[in-house]
Formats: sequence, structure tokens, C-alpha cells
Amino acid sequence: MNQTNAIKRLKKAGLTRSDISKACGVSRHAVGFWESGRSVPSGKSMGALVRLASEKGIVLLASDFASYDEPANDDREAA
Repeated sequence: MNQTNAIKRLKKAGLTRSDISKACGVSRHAVGFWESGRSVPSGKSMGALVRLASEKGIVLLASDFASYDEPANDDREAA
């Protein structure tokens, strides 16, 4: 199942689906779909998530947007 840690981090910091949806310009249902892994945020929505997190002092990593069933590409060379 695809899912992003970005939504988990935002919700853990006290933001609601409604807060997140308003910041991204999408419905609460869309945020629920991201949360459950039924869909992923678009590039525009990812940017909005990063801005929202930054405003709230939450650090999001590239790996927070990677799916659980695919390894995150963090651009490090294998040793």
C-alpha cells in the first residue's frame, strides 16, 4: 500500500485533515486518500504540504513522500 509519512507527521503535530486540505486546496477526502495510500499528492500539493509544514516548524524529508513499498531515493551512493 502506498502511503506518505508527510501526512502522518502533520497530523502528529496537531493538524487536522481540514487544516491540511485547506492549505493544499483539496478536499478532506483527498487528504484521507493520501493518508490511506489510495492516492498520492500531486507535485503542487506536495509543495503546499512542505510550505504548511515549514510554517508550523515541522521538517519534512524527501523520504516522507516515498511510498512504503518502494525504497526512498536519497541520492547517496552505495558504499
